Amino acid sequence: MGGKPVVMAMVRPTRHTWEFIIQSPDFTINWLPDDWTDALNLCGSKSGRDTDKFGATGLTPVPGCQTQSPILEQSALSLECRILYTHTLDAGKFLDPSIIKLYPAQDFHDLFFGEIVAATGVEDFRCR
Repeated sequence: MGGKPVVMAMVRPTRHTWEFIIQSPDFTINWLPDDWTDALNLCGSKSGRDTDKFGATGLTPVPGCQTQSPILEQSALSLECRILYTHTLDAGKFLDPSIIKLYPAQDFHDLFFGEIVAATGVEDFRCR
């Protein structure tokens, strides 16, 4: 986007993560190795409002190189992203009307477009 490497993350405003990302100039995306599947399952099924996910999983936040948002020490790949643009999904723009049923509370995802300003762990993701 504009000659910059960009990634997009979708977050519903009802998610605890949304409260953090909306107040921050940046976000990170972290890929964990397969042996962290249980931690991922817990993170996807429990809210950070009610659970200390770091304490429950053993995941360790560490400072990013270029962002205020932390990365995870255990990540195989971390992308640090500076927010360039945000947008809320518009119900009137869905081409498949069945998708609207997934939003009974009208809590449409916000899209966060982030310029990738740093990446760590990239060696594990190169073609072999």
